[in-house]
Amino acid sequence: MSLRILQNAKETKPLFVVISVFLGAVLSTLFVRMFSLSLADIRGVFGLSAQEGSWINVSLNAAQLISMTLTPWFMVVLGAEKILMSTSIVLLVSFLSFPLLGVDGRLLIELVSIHFVIGFCLGVYLPMTISLALRNLQPNVWLIVMAAYSLRVSLGMDAGVGISGSFIEIFGWQWMYWVCTFFTCFIFIFTWKGMPVAEINRDILAKTDWGGMALKSVSLVLLYIGIVQGEMFGWYDSGLIVSCLLGSVILFTIFIVRSFLFNQTFAHPGWLANRNLLLCFIVSCLYGFLMLANSLFIPSFLTTISGLKPYQIGEVTNIAFIAYLLFSPIAIWLARRVDSRLLMVIGVTIIGGASVLGMQVDYQWRVDEFVPLMIMQSFGECLVLIGLIASFVVNIKPQDALNLGAYISIARVLMPAISGALMNTYLRVAFDGHFETKRAFIQTGEQKLSSADTFSVVLSLISRESSVGSFIDGFAMTLLIAIMVLFLLIFLKPAPENSIVPGKE
Repeated sequence: MSLRILQNAKETKPLFVVISVFLGAVLSTLFVRMFSLSLADIRGVFGLSAQEGSWINVSLNAAQLISMTLTPWFMVVLGAEKILMSTSIVLLVSFLSFPLLGVDGRLLIELVSIHFVIGFCLGVYLPMTISLALRNLQPNVWLIVMAAYSLRVSLGMDAGVGISGSFIEIFGWQWMYWVCTFFTCFIFIFTWKGMPVAEINRDILAKTDWGGMALKSVSLVLLYIGIVQGEMFGWYDSGLIVSCLLGSVILFTIFIVRSFLFNQTFAHPGWLANRNLLLCFIVSCLYGFLMLANSLFIPSFLTTISGLKPYQIGEVTNIAFIAYLLFSPIAIWLARRVDSRLLMVIGVTIIGGASVLGMQVDYQWRVDEFVPLMIMQSFGECLVLIGLIASFVVNIKPQDALNLGAYISIARVLMPAISGALMNTYLRVAFDGHFETKRAFIQTGEQKLSSADTFSVVLSLISRESSVGSFIDGFAMTLLIAIMVLFLLIFLKPAPENSIVPGKE
């Protein structure tokens, strides 16, 4: 049965449209976060090594990176309703059937392929969310829409920790997939009821730059693989990693040169000439580093130093999500009264303050000591993200919207993965440096230690303090990036006349 036969809506129902795309955005963020946190348990279920399991995660995110890049174009060509309904059907089948296929005889290539399909479908939701929501709602509620959109980040990064732990510890890994079927059902229903089928734009379809799409998508995927798998394969000691990084640079260079040689090219970078858009894009890419306190440092510290399980850590990170949720109305109130540039400056400053607080960490820190830091971090993230989305919306020109949409995947998928991978490498290098420094203090006295057990205890203490030192260095690096972002925000020009932010100069 075709989608046209299934279609029930005769006219657009804005509320249904907004609900469908926001459910998709929440599903995309939450599932990817839950899967990454539950990967170790899933590896155990299927008897996979750490390296094999990493390729499943890579396939999930690489597919999402591709579909997010291509969706803005095909949303114009095919219509949002066709894309939403078809991907929801595919996701429904994938989520429902995957846990039922059985564990015995499951090959790695099968696991990678299934999660590639899931990731590709999940990637179509986020690029549609803001554009469809703003298109169907009045300007006086746009800030509320932006706040709701920003909330899904905290829902995935913070609340996702506890949710994934609950599925694994209480219900079983299968329920992580089965619960997602409810999301896909509701997305399909609300799209079916809320959006009439549009005709395929065959004129634009005929002008599709397939070569540009291939060059850009493959270059981003190669860069993603090179960065994310670099630590596991030894960076420049691995021919695979070097090939991926070099191939990414070569293909992306060809894509950029090609885009300036031909008029009708996919994702033309001409929007970079708009200084405000360029600066906002750079800040959005660095935002992945600014989020690391709640998304990486605190969960890793509580795992490494405190020995907590994901389920227990979830009880802690839920505090960050609740704080983000409670601060969202305050952020909306401020956004209606101050310029979005000032909103971002305040938010980045608060994140910098949280980083300074994090630099005071020691091995005795537990949940209570991290609560003020998490609250500050959540408030700062909320202000920055709402201000950033508002700045994009008010500065973008209609002729640039389609091209800019093809680059959002870099800030949404690629850069958070790169920031996490690079920071993990930095933490490892910092740990090694601290360990060697502290280890040198006891080398001359090794023979005087009373027993091998005593020596082992001393080494464990050195390892613990080295881990704490690496986290302090991580917070210091985040502070440095926050200062860089503040410097970039200085050069933002006032926004043109708009219906969102006040304070035109």
